[in-house]
Amino acid sequence: MSEPTWIDAEDLIEFNNLLVSASGEPFAIISPELVDSAVYRPRHILRYDGDADVVRLGCALATSIARNHPFQQGNKRTAQAALFRFLWINGFTFTDPDNAELAAALIDLVDHSISEEEYIEVIDRHVIER
Repeated sequence: MSEPTWIDAEDLIEFNNLLVSASGEPFAIISPELVDSAVYRPRHILRYDGDADVVRLGCALATSIARNHPFQQGNKRTAQAALFRFLWINGFTFTDPDNAELAAALIDLVDHSISEEEYIEVIDRHVIER
């Protein structure tokens, strides 16, 4: 089981700050603990479940950010940015990153209209190894 390159809490905070600043929204961290929780969840999956699937690990990161709302604004945007970056730094890319299905799946994930497994399936259909 190889160790992926991870995204850390500082990365998530920077992503969120850039994303909300670009739209004029205020930047605020509601819960530093939830930022840390999101960062460590994929690491726990690798270590304790032995699942090294990069798409699954990236989706775990995105799910934790999007559902737990550690930031005042931009949680879904931050989740998507973190997922894209995590996959990129680990050798993967999206076939069409602007695909409406990706954004809709994230909203459905947050609303609990789809499970995390279903979200992973959607993402997996649009990811290729670089």
